[in-house]
Amino acid sequence: MSEGQQEFEGQEGQEGMQEGQQEQQQQQQQQQQQQQNQTQQKQKPVVPKSDPPPEGAIIFDFEVCVDCSSHAWCTHHDESKYTQLYLDCKAEIEAQIPRAYCTYNAKKKPSTGAFEISHKGTIIFSKRNSQVFPQPKLLPERIRQFLDDVENKRDLAKWATKKEVKQEQPRQIKERPTFQTYMKQREEQERLAKEQKLKQQEEERLKQEQEERDRKEKERQEEEQRKIEEEKRKQEEQRLAEEKAAAEEKERQEQEQKILEQQQEEANKEQQEQEQQQEGEKQPE
Repeated sequence: MSEGQQEFEGQEGQEGMQEGQQEQQQQQQQQQQQQQNQTQQKQKPVVPKSDPPPEGAIIFDFEVCVDCSSHAWCTHHDESKYTQLYLDCKAEIEAQIPRAYCTYNAKKKPSTGAFEISHKGTIIFSKRNSQVFPQPKLLPERIRQFLDDVENKRDLAKWATKKEVKQEQPRQIKERPTFQTYMKQREEQERLAKEQKLKQQEEERLKQEQEERDRKEKERQEEEQRKIEEEKRKQEEQRLAEEKAAAEEKERQEQEQKILEQQQEEANKEQQEQEQQQEGEKQPE
């Protein structure tokens, strides 16, 4: 047996396990739903008081079993279930049938196990006759067909015994791929993985090249900045040297000027002394 066939059979086994797990999860969800339904049923629903029907209303009379706790022990009736079912049916009918108005045990005391729906004395649905409860979601369409029969004066006796059939979605059977299909899928996956790897490598190469260019550009800018700062430093040193030389030259000139002034002062002093001496010699003894 080839490696591909072994892997294919292994995948089939995994799919079988997954289907088993899915069925188990569905069963758990159903159990949880049942528990929730039981919890909701424990909370007894109450039928609110209704206002009188408006003029022109289409009245649907409900006969619903009550006082189930007083029935015989073998009936096992749940009054909360009957009450909640009435509320659900009422909500669906009044939401989808224009001018609909539902009554609750308005005409007579209900019989044991009753869940009957009628219009002007004609039965639309009977739990006693069908031995099943009505489905609230399907009731509006049933009532539309009933009203159409009433309008066209057709036979209405069938509605007392007609059962509702819930339309269930057909179970979808998952098709398992053949070995050839599996191998094609595997080759396609390997091809896509290879392309993805090459793409990642190309992106990494481009990223590295860009990083290298950025690094060189940064080094170039830093070198230019260093040269500019070096040039500024040299210019500053030259300026300071020139200022120092100018200051020294000025100081030298000031000293020379001072020396000249001293020499001139001494020469003037000597000249005065000579003149005084000459004047003294000229005076008679």
